[in-house]
Amino acid sequence: MDEKADNPVLRQRVSKLFEFLKAYVDLRYPPIRNISQQPGVLWLDDLPPHPSIELGENNDGDEINDEG
Repeated sequence: MDEKADNPVLRQRVSKLFEFLKAYVDLRYPPIRNISQQPGVLWLDDLPPHPSIELGENNDGDEINDEG
């Protein structure tokens, strides 16, 4: 098994296979860059109040949480 793992030809072929598969997936499923095109969206403001949900502060230091 170690002899196969050290084989540079085999390693190159496997590497090319994974490069091909990544390119295929990138073409078939391009990343969605516009939130309106996303099939499902769950906004943090829409989450119900629950003790296990805590919202922190944003970069401006203003509170995001509306629980006053």
